[in-house]
Amino acid sequence: MILQSELINLISKNTNISKEAVRKIIRQYVKFIVIALENDESVRTSLGTFASAIIKQKEVQNFKTGKREKMHPKKKVLFNPSRLLVHSLDKINADLYLQYEKSQKDKKPNAKE
Repeated sequence: MILQSELINLISKNTNISKEAVRKIIRQYVKFIVIALENDESVRTSLGTFASAIIKQKEVQNFKTGKREKMHPKKKVLFNPSRLLVHSLDKINADLYLQYEKSQKDKKPNAKE
């Protein structure tokens, strides 16, 4: 996992922008996404689309007491990854699968012996 501080360091190093400036940019980026979601707007980025949805009130079972209770309506954040992100992960998964297949072949004993 890459922490936000590590991400800030990487961006700062690769762009020659100060860490403080990168930190402010990321903070504003997240702030604008949050404001848009609070206003029921979706936000499309190169990573994907952020949207909000309201989960309606429903009955749920409290597993501790066994009683049925009403869950209050709440807002939920949805994220739909972009094609770029999905294709990048697909390529990584394909490479991992090929490595796995190769390792399985290496483990199999030769039938001729």
